[in-house]
Formats: sequence, structure tokens, C-alpha cells
Amino acid sequence: MSDLKKIKVLKVILGTYTDKATGAEKKRYLEIGGLFQDSNSGDFKIKIDSLPVMKGGWDGWANAYELKEYAPNKPFNQGNEDMDQSIPF
Repeated sequence: MSDLKKIKVLKVILGTYTDKATGAEKKRYLEIGGLFQDSNSGDFKIKIDSLPVMKGGWDGWANAYELKEYAPNKPFNQGNEDMDQSIPF
């Protein structure tokens, strides 16, 4: 059995939007799957999790980006120690 390791994320550009803070036009991305490498054979494999639905149809192109390391979220009650505890509700 193959041992697959995810090495890239696959994303497509769905369109653009205007950043309210800066007024700059930015691209809107959708993650559609991943690029994996088989540790036994070295072969690359693509796993598509979703197909984009967009105006005009998808042209079939996807971009491969590096994986991002995400810090775990703080539990809900952490980070609020300095808030006033006398709020009457």
C-alpha cells in the first residue's frame, strides 16, 4: 500500500473583490484539492476534493501552493482576562 504525503494545496482563482480597508483589488481563491507524493515510488498524485463552479465555467487550470502551518486556535475563554467582568448580562 502506498504512503502518500501532501506536499502542495491546489487552488483556483474564482474572481476578484475589493479590499474595504485598502481599496485594492484582490483575487478570491478556492482550495480544490492537493498534490501528494508517494513515499515508496516517488510518484506524484493529485486529489480533487471539489470542482469550482464559476461564471463562464472553469478553464481547468489550478495553482499549486506551499502548505501553510496554522497555529492552533486558543480555547474560547482564553485571551479575555482583561475584560470587565461586571457587564450585566
